[in-house]
Amino acid sequence: MAILPRIPDLMPTETFQSFVARLAAANGAESLRAFRRHFSLKSHKSISSAEVIASVSKLSGLPIPLLFSRRLFIMSGHGEQGHEKLQWTNIHTSSPRYCPLCIMQDLQEGEAAWQIRPWMRGHWHALNNFVCVEHSVPLYKSATAYTDETRWDFTRYCREQAVEVDSAIRDASRVDLHPYDRYFAERLTGQAMSAEFLDPLPYHVAYRLCEIVGRMERSDDGKINEPTEPGRIHVALCEGFTILTEPQKLRSFLTELNKRHLNREKSSSKFYIYGSFERYLSHLITYDCIRPLIDLVREHAMDALPIGPEDNFLGGGGVRKWHTLRTAQLKLGIDARSMRKIAVERGLIAADQMHLRDNNILLPSGDVEQLARVFQNAVDLQYVKSTLGVLEQTARTLVEEGVILPVVGSTPKMKAKFSKPDIDGLLIRLTEGIDPCQNETGFLSLVDAARKGGGSVANLIVALASGKLTARYLSSDPQRGGLMRLLLDPQEVRDLFVHADGIKRQDFAKVFPFRPLEADKLFYSDFFERVQEVSPTNHVRYDAVTRDSFEAFQRGHITLAKLASGRARPIEVRRELEKAGISPVWEIKGRRALTFYRREDVAPFQQRS
Repeated sequence: MAILPRIPDLMPTETFQSFVARLAAANGAESLRAFRRHFSLKSHKSISSAEVIASVSKLSGLPIPLLFSRRLFIMSGHGEQGHEKLQWTNIHTSSPRYCPLCIMQDLQEGEAAWQIRPWMRGHWHALNNFVCVEHSVPLYKSATAYTDETRWDFTRYCREQAVEVDSAIRDASRVDLHPYDRYFAERLTGQAMSAEFLDPLPYHVAYRLCEIVGRMERSDDGKINEPTEPGRIHVALCEGFTILTEPQKLRSFLTELNKRHLNREKSSSKFYIYGSFERYLSHLITYDCIRPLIDLVREHAMDALPIGPEDNFLGGGGVRKWHTLRTAQLKLGIDARSMRKIAVERGLIAADQMHLRDNNILLPSGDVEQLARVFQNAVDLQYVKSTLGVLEQTARTLVEEGVILPVVGSTPKMKAKFSKPDIDGLLIRLTEGIDPCQNETGFLSLVDAARKGGGSVANLIVALASGKLTARYLSSDPQRGGLMRLLLDPQEVRDLFVHADGIKRQDFAKVFPFRPLEADKLFYSDFFERVQEVSPTNHVRYDAVTRDSFEAFQRGHITLAKLASGRARPIEVRRELEKAGISPVWEIKGRRALTFYRREDVAPFQQRS
């Protein structure tokens, strides 16, 4: 097979099919079909099979690798798309599609015969391209459909449909060129601008992502199931490209999808957070080149949504940052109702959020994990009672005094729970290092110490926990358990709880020979200074006379009975004092032992006697 006499130049981005059509016209063939039949070029695989390429190489003298690189799939950017059927779905083949101004330029500037000057650029065939980058003109789609006889014969179309071509040239109007159009056209020639997430991806994957993101952005609900006409697809592609090439806009887009997910009505676990965008990324997860984009999307989702590495979201990985009540129940085993109450108690959610569904209450994972530990180690008051060996009322008093603090249930209408490690730690702290005692003589149990002045077992435990009191030994009585084994020094108990600062009414009445109800008259008189003290036994407040004022009264006053002792009868002494103008300062009529005079007033009388 000899080389043909006239070989047109193979243009920079020309497809193999376009070159064969021009080669046929240059050598006098009436059509591409006639040229194929004459040289027995098979038409399967769109006349670009290896056998046909080898034959054309012999006819044109061009190397096979060069012609092989000009196959339609490669020139349109779809050479990396493995399945041939999928390749065809992304390429326009039903009719000629071209830039009218490029055809006009070919006709005006070409050097060969005019009928072989127009040639097909590779990016014209790709359905994702809508604009000629060189002239900023929308690609023209011919109304004359290809037939089996005319398919791939663009040279014949320009010759037979010259009127349509001239009309397309006249009607061509320039449009604003979007960076999307320039990027995907120039990417075929290796001259495209840099795009961090799109550059590593196959051509068809890159523009498919742009389409998905753009259509989701333009959709009110983020769904893209409905068909869209080409004009709107171009707008969506441009918007998607802008989002994917600007990280800030990409994060804003994902944030809006996060909000849609959180406010969704459907709560199925199979619900895709990012819809079609997530599904497409999931299909591509084996591609190493898409990992940076997947990692960014996963990280952004995990920053705002209850997703963990175990959920296998976009391949898994990352660190969980949020939980819902539902995920907390599934992953950590926390009862959702209890968690809801604890979250309100600790201020993690407002009280008016109690009615929300479990999937709609979002909590930081750190707080949830802490609550899980609290919940799993929480015990009720009965555990406190049995561990410390005290009565329930004593346990309640310890809670009121702050010796034991509830970890949950400090608010009304919620059962109090306590930390098991804290309860066990209190028992160990108060009993550790104390030797058992076989002979308890001279020591007091907590019950006996309470009767001797401690007031109550709770008072004693509070004193032990605060370091004011020290346990001496542990009882060997097997019937005692917990803190009830502690033995105390009686003197330490008296020193801590029994105080003699004031004189109570009953002790005051024993000093003087009062009859019932008589002591209060002197006790509440102005001769004494009174204070209020608290009983160490029952914590009741009572009145007491200060010891200083009581002793001062005794030093400054004397009774009629003592004054008359050894001198005369009390009635005679009283008469003599009255004659001297000396009257008692306080008295109960007819009671010489309760008739008081100032010592300074009766001093002269005592000296005279």
